[in-house]
Amino acid sequence: MNQCNYDLTPVVEDALDRLRKLYTGSTDDPDGCIYIKEAQLEVTSWQQLWGSTTCGFGGIGGAAMTKAQTTVIQNSIGHEVLVYHMNKFAYMLPRPNEKFFGCFEKHQLPGAAERDRIQALSDEELLEKDPAFWGLIADRRKAKMITREELDARLDKDETGR
Repeated sequence: MNQCNYDLTPVVEDALDRLRKLYTGSTDDPDGCIYIKEAQLEVTSWQQLWGSTTCGFGGIGGAAMTKAQTTVIQNSIGHEVLVYHMNKFAYMLPRPNEKFFGCFEKHQLPGAAERDRIQALSDEELLEKDPAFWGLIADRRKAKMITREELDARLDKDETGR
């Protein structure tokens, strides 16, 4: 097995926070009752080749072939998969399917801006409405962060029409 000289600690900590938020609605663990622990996570990381300097996040970038670190964190209990490119959260899949594992084995996962390709990797809807996704709404031009409260307000507004 190859040694990784890349510090994955920030990525693992972020994944733990997102999974805790998914299951409890909070990243806090005051009573030590959240059972998401490092031991249930499987971490795989590699250099992925991208067609531009945006490395899958979309937006304005150079057309140069670019290598960037891709990290996949699999939750062995809940089966969610979190994908990071360049140490940045890209997306979460609730139940990855065979297409995902095919891309995973080839070390060629889609970038955050490729919503249709990402959705095809899961047998369930993406977790855009769940707290772990933190309201990340990605399109091909940019990713915009909104708070959970803003997302809830938008969903409430859509239901009431106000």
